[in-house]
Amino acid sequence: MTIPFVNLHAHDGFSVGDGLGYPDKHFDFAYSNGLDAHSITNHGNMNSVPHMVSHIKKMRSEGKNFKAIYGMEAYFLPSISDWREEYEEQKKEKKRKKKVEENKYRVDLRALYLKFRGLVN
Repeated sequence: MTIPFVNLHAHDGFSVGDGLGYPDKHFDFAYSNGLDAHSITNHGNMNSVPHMVSHIKKMRSEGKNFKAIYGMEAYFLPSISDWREEYEEQKKEKKRKKKVEENKYRVDLRALYLKFRGLVN
């Protein structure tokens, strides 16, 4: 039985600062708990994609119908020059750090169409 839920935000050991484990552990855990897909969105990189692809191929060869969703967590700044000015001021006035941090927006990016060999689910 599959659960109609897909985790779209997870970090593995390739994520700087807050990730744990390899993609295979994430995928095996998700599959063993009834999920049929899982996304790994590491901070600023997609370095775990080769591990994801090889493990998905292994899972499929074992008859497990499971999908990987390739993605990355990034931060969007509406204006880098405005942010840089505020950041320089913040370095002078540590009290303003919280306000400067509030002016960035987290964005989870997913690869919607990958034409690379082996990456298309």
